[in-house]
Amino acid sequence: AIDAGAGAVMCSYNKVYGTHSCENPKLLKELLRKDAGFRGFVMSDWGATHDAVKAATSGLDVEMPGSNGMFMQLPELVGQGAVDQATIDTMAGHVLTSMYFSGHFDGRFPGAAPSAVSRADVTTDAHRDVARQTILDGAVLLKNEGATLPLATAGKKIAMIGKYCNTDQYIAPDHVTAGNIGTP
Repeated sequence: AIDAGAGAVMCSYNKVYGTHSCENPKLLKELLRKDAGFRGFVMSDWGATHDAVKAATSGLDVEMPGSNGMFMQLPELVGQGAVDQATIDTMAGHVLTSMYFSGHFDGRFPGAAPSAVSRADVTTDAHRDVARQTILDGAVLLKNEGATLPLATAGKKIAMIGKYCNTDQYIAPDHVTAGNIGTP
């Protein structure tokens, strides 16, 4: 995805190398930026930022959601000297680089403002058909390509971890209104 020009990467809730991924300089600065050459911006998953100083100085550029998170403290932290202004400038540069690269400043996205687009009804049968096809096309393991299944389990154990692993019930995220749910 990076070689194809991805403009954004989202870090998640989990820890990598013992550190929250959104506050992990080895993951964000060394592996992602230095080794993989990523030039876009890194955003947190919703609520995945635990410490504004650690996140900002470790390579996180945008915290989601942005209205009430840890990054609301950044102006004060810059004033206190806990975060350098140069760090903030670098973060903004990553976001602006992605915006310039994708044409946001060249008129490539004419039309309604994002707030108007976000109110669009995307729950039509046509939208569900596109979503269903995307799921089918992306679920390579479930297609059993290359006779991956059944897994060779002789002498092995497979762990199913999580509170929903013992149910066939669809559990929608709390921020998504699930309607007309079906299996592909």
